[in-house]
Amino acid sequence: MDTTILIVDDNTADQQIMARLLKENGFKNLSFAATAQEGYTKALEEKPDVIIMDTVLPDKDGFSLCYALSQKKGLKSFKVLLTGHVQAIDTARASEAGADKYIVKTSNYRMLLTALEKLVDDSDNVV
Repeated sequence: MDTTILIVDDNTADQQIMARLLKENGFKNLSFAATAQEGYTKALEEKPDVIIMDTVLPDKDGFSLCYALSQKKGLKSFKVLLTGHVQAIDTARASEAGADKYIVKTSNYRMLLTALEKLVDDSDNVV
């Protein structure tokens, strides 16, 4: 797949797990950032098809990063927020921030893979 994905997560173990799963399933064009600022900069430079953001980052939360990226004209990336802390209000926060998907982190990231495949398939069908 030619889909480009930026993963913004400060946990290197999570980055490695996601990268392995994505690569095993045909997603080869991956880049990484460990902070919101680095993710913001890379997103604007690389213009990836998908940006996966953890909600907890060392410098700014993922909701703020998602919102900032949603406000950038010309950036048409799908935005996926990942969380390990499930709270009912966060679903609304994710929507307000402009996230296309809000997913609870699990140890195997299968929900993430399913969501990415659907986003990519849906975007291929848009005329």
